[in-house]
Amino acid sequence: MARQRREDAEGPSLSARLLDILTPTPAEAAGWPYGPTPHEYSPVVCNVNGPSRVNVFDLFAAMGEPWEGCVEARPSPYDVRDIPPGSNPDTQFVPYMWPDETDGWPGTSPSSLVRNDYLPRASYPSWMERHGNSQIFDQAYVWKYRSPPNSDYTSFIERGPNAACPEPIVPLTGTRAELDASIASLRSVGAAGTNSALGMMWGWRVLSPDAPFTEGIPYDPENSSKIVILMTDGINDVTPQPNSWNQSDFGAYGYIQDGRLGANRPSTQAQLDNRLRTICRSMKDDGTEIIIYTVMFDPEGGLPSSVRALFRGCASDPDLYFEASSPESLVAAFQEIANDIRRLRLAE
Repeated sequence: MARQRREDAEGPSLSARLLDILTPTPAEAAGWPYGPTPHEYSPVVCNVNGPSRVNVFDLFAAMGEPWEGCVEARPSPYDVRDIPPGSNPDTQFVPYMWPDETDGWPGTSPSSLVRNDYLPRASYPSWMERHGNSQIFDQAYVWKYRSPPNSDYTSFIERGPNAACPEPIVPLTGTRAELDASIASLRSVGAAGTNSALGMMWGWRVLSPDAPFTEGIPYDPENSSKIVILMTDGINDVTPQPNSWNQSDFGAYGYIQDGRLGANRPSTQAQLDNRLRTICRSMKDDGTEIIIYTVMFDPEGGLPSSVRALFRGCASDPDLYFEASSPESLVAAFQEIANDIRRLRLAE
C-alpha cells in the first residue's frame, strides 16, 4: 500500500513533539515548492466466466464504496526504483482493494480462516462451472461485488475493500497545520504487518521531483540536500492467515500465495529486508545524495540484532542511526537529528 497508518502507544502527542523538533523556522522553510499528486492505475484481466476486463474502480463502483486512495506495490524491480509511471504497465500504480474473502466453510469458523469477509456468500448461476479450489473460486468471483459491503473502518481490526488503507501521505509542505492535522488523524490498525521497505520507497518518491509526487526540487547535491528519517518499531513481516489459498492478509504485494514475496511466509522478512537494503543503497548511490537518518524504537527491547544492523546499514553513516527505548529517548534522538540538520543547512 502506498500509505501506512501507525501511531505509537503514546498517541499523537508524542508525534507532535517530534514534529515540533523537526519543524524548520520560516527562513529555513522558504523556497519549498508545491504541486499536485497524480495517481496512475492499469486494468486487470479477469478469470473465466466473468467480464472480459474489469478494474478495481469498476468493483468499487458496483459496491457503491469509495476508493480511499491506496495503491499496491509495483512489480519488481519498479517497487524499489524511483522511476515515474509511464507507458510500461509495470511502472504504473494499481489501486489497492482488499478482496472479499471466502465465507466460512462447513465445519469451520470464518474468523479462523480469513480476516476480511465483507460481502454475502455468492449465489452462482446453475450454468456456471467452478474451476479449481472452491475457496479460491468463491473469493475470485467478481459478480458478488454488485452487493453493498459490510464495511467497518473504525475498529482496530478493520473490514471492507479499503481495510488497512490509512490516511494519505502529506506531500512536501511548509504549512505546519497540514502536518498537525495529519498526525491528529493517525491511529493503529491491526492488519497488514510492517513494511519499512515500502514506507521508505514512498519517502523517496515524496522527495523526488518526478511523479507521482512532484513537489520536490530537482536533485542538486552540490547546492542542496534532501533528507529522510526512517523510523520503525517492528520487524518487516505480513500478517498470516491459517489457510492454503491466501496464507496471509492482503497487502501491498497481494497475498503470500501470489508469490510476489517468495513462496511461503518464512521468506517474507528476508524479501522485505533485501528490498529495504536495495532502496537505501540506491537512495545513497544514484547521484541523489539523499541523507538518510534511521531510528529504531524498541520499548520492549525485543528486536533482534539483525534488524538493528539492517537499519544501521541503511543510514547514510553509522552515526546517523539512533536507538530509542522510551518516549523520552525518542524525543532526544529526534532533537539530535534536528540539531544535525540545522548544522547541515548552515554549512550549505
